[in-house]
Amino acid sequence: MNNPKISIIVPVYNAERYIEQCIYSVLNQTFNDYELILIDDGSKDGSLGLCEKLREADSRIIIYSQKNKGVSTARNKGIELAQGDWISFLDSDDYFSQDYLSESYNSIVNSDIDFLIQGFTRFNENGTLENNIRVESDDIVSAKDYYQIFEIQKFTNKGNPFSKLFKTDIIKNNNITFPIDLTLGEDLCFNLLYLSCSSKVKFEKKYNYYYRETFNSLSSKYIDFRTNYLRYITLKNILAENFRPIFSDNLLDKHFKYLNYSIGYRLYECIRSLYLKRMRRSYRIEKIKMIGNRDLFLLKNSSFSVPSVNFLAISLKKISRGSCFLYTRCPNPMIFSLESSFSCK
Repeated sequence: MNNPKISIIVPVYNAERYIEQCIYSVLNQTFNDYELILIDDGSKDGSLGLCEKLREADSRIIIYSQKNKGVSTARNKGIELAQGDWISFLDSDDYFSQDYLSESYNSIVNSDIDFLIQGFTRFNENGTLENNIRVESDDIVSAKDYYQIFEIQKFTNKGNPFSKLFKTDIIKNNNITFPIDLTLGEDLCFNLLYLSCSSKVKFEKKYNYYYRETFNSLSSKYIDFRTNYLRYITLKNILAENFRPIFSDNLLDKHFKYLNYSIGYRLYECIRSLYLKRMRRSYRIEKIKMIGNRDLFLLKNSSFSVPSVNFLAISLKKISRGSCFLYTRCPNPMIFSLESSFSCK
């Protein structure tokens, strides 16, 4: 029996409200040469029962059930089980348009590309379409054309693993996995590691993946310093180890403005998390010392706006003689301010 063309991996955790719509969006595809791998991550609701019921009607559904270990472990198990030539990730509260797989496969068949990246359509829990997360242009580029990938196509803004096709052999031959110690940013880490092992990437302005913006999404929750810092330092290390032409001496090439923004924003989130809740001044200083001068220097090339919290920018004003002086520029007096001066040695 031939292997399927595409393996679709769906991590499932307490998703009974949406899982049927998710699965039916796959079963109703115009493209049929696939396997659907459902990884139940210790669901406590009726998700597993619904999955098992639908499996009775379609032999292409594979179910693996495990104790709750997190979405990264679930996706990694799906990769381990995958038999398809290509891998597509689908979240349990999202769904495909009916032609998603056929159009995606037609985009890569008889080509020498390793990585297909498309946009997606975002909608809220009420079903109202919010916007398309877009690809800048239709293009096929070398995976080493870093300026095109990071600056023109803004790769780091497409950190999600869905709305993409990955070659299974590249993932397995290079032991690429989702970092299980991260609860934030693990998908961008995976994408960067995969990109570093690829030869050619195709960007496509299609929006046939539907992403549900839930009310309890991470974007609406407080994320502590440790989680933010672990995300930042892991991303920085991946860039330093795998993208050396644009990352040297602990700094990104200043010509890569969007990439500097993207990584600098994650560093900014580390610092910002120290000011969103009451905590001791000494604790804040201790954590910013942990970051250190060399990392804080990244902020010099990372000006950005954050409209949702009414900040225009966070900048490094002065690093000299072992002291840091940070400030925020804001459009009104509602400023959160970092301690004016302290040692970062």
